[in-house]
Amino acid sequence: WLEPWDGKTSCPLERLHPLGIEICRRVRLQCEGGTIQAKAGNSECARMNAGESRGAVADPWMPLEIAEADEVKALTATPDALGYRKLAELLFDSSRFRLPLLSRPSREERGAVATLIAQVLVRGQGKTEGFHRRELSLPPPVVKRLADRDGELAQRSRQFLQLAGTIHGKVLRPALIQFVDGSAEPNWKNPQYGTLVKPALRRAERLADAVFFFALFDSLEQEISDAEAERSWGERLAEQSSQIFTKAIAELPTRAQTRIIAAARARSLLETGLRKHVASLRQMAPDSEDRT
Repeated sequence: WLEPWDGKTSCPLERLHPLGIEICRRVRLQCEGGTIQAKAGNSECARMNAGESRGAVADPWMPLEIAEADEVKALTATPDALGYRKLAELLFDSSRFRLPLLSRPSREERGAVATLIAQVLVRGQGKTEGFHRRELSLPPPVVKRLADRDGELAQRSRQFLQLAGTIHGKVLRPALIQFVDGSAEPNWKNPQYGTLVKPALRRAERLADAVFFFALFDSLEQEISDAEAERSWGERLAEQSSQIFTKAIAELPTRAQTRIIAAARARSLLETGLRKHVASLRQMAPDSEDRT
């Protein structure tokens, strides 16, 4: 950016150093009369001519998203880009994303513990949505699998994500709506109920986010089977969901005549759903399903 620029012509990408940074404004600092002054000028075009690259200009820190017809484009980050769901897809789903050079473990790094640092300044409409940063500690087995773009790592990650989505969306959410409605035949589609239970569901997502990568990486480091990994992860989610449910029904309103009846119906629905989706919980006393 030290080269003169008249604001009317763009430089081809071939002239840009691999670690170069493009400027967006024609601003120069000059020393006049013992003071430093900033002078700005208008520009008619971008400094670099990126053409149809769609942001895929080989930046070593920029993940790429695989679009249709195997075309690639720079990843556009959203405020939840570093949440466990989005970040897991980015790191492990090689069919949809390409990791940047700086996130690929070298041959020397494969046998050691590593720390992956992800950070992004999220762009909004005429503003920024904040600076986001996350660090993940990677044990050696995970470092090697990440370097090899291992299919087992991606598969187990999907397995964990799907189970979290199922328990939060098909077990915890209906149980909370059952409590709010309070009747024997709840109105599952009532939008007001959905609004009321959202805070509890967001808490569930935050709790899962806090332990997802640790649980995933530990299951691979311990070399346990898919079934055992799913059992352990499911039990953790079930415990979290039960805690959130207990807290939520103490705060939520209900249309039932008594909160005791509403809570009993809702908890029965919660426990039935958890036993359905978490195999180890199916050994619970069967008569608990008959509670009303």
